[in-house]
Amino acid sequence: MLDPTASTANKESRRKPMNVNLNIQNPTAAPALNAGLSVVEFARLKAADNRATAHLHPKHAAKLKAKRKARWPRPCVDEDGTACYLVPLSDTRPAFAIVEVADYWKARDGGADGLWSAMGTSRHYSYVTSNARMRSKVPGTTLYPARLILDAAAGERVGFVNGDTYDLRRKNLEIIKART
Repeated sequence: MLDPTASTANKESRRKPMNVNLNIQNPTAAPALNAGLSVVEFARLKAADNRATAHLHPKHAAKLKAKRKARWPRPCVDEDGTACYLVPLSDTRPAFAIVEVADYWKARDGGADGLWSAMGTSRHYSYVTSNARMRSKVPGTTLYPARLILDAAAGERVGFVNGDTYDLRRKNLEIIKART
């Protein structure tokens, strides 16, 4: 006779959106949006949302703020015990980037203040991207948080040690020098 709890556990393990082993129950569950964030982190995210929507009509601004709030980072702890964030990359599918807390704020302060998303390339790779700070009548610029985390210079590429381009933890990122 089959054990119904065994099949449920298998389904749960297959739902993990990432290759890393995290100490969280179910990253795709919708926890309270500000659960686990400190007061300072909550205030910084709220202020960024207000800056990004200040130039918009109030009705449109409210919709965009709600969308941005749904994509706020979710605190977690990785397998090494490092405090990290799971950053939602999509509104429609369970895709998350994982990044260390300090590096997340470094990327945000470096200009990646827009929604983080996954951008595919012609080779079927997908990289985490963000738009630069939104300003009235100024088009956004695509930024790569991995480059901001490592302070990669022009001509340098960022490599991913374990091959997971959504894993933005420092131990997974490396600078690849340009060939001369």
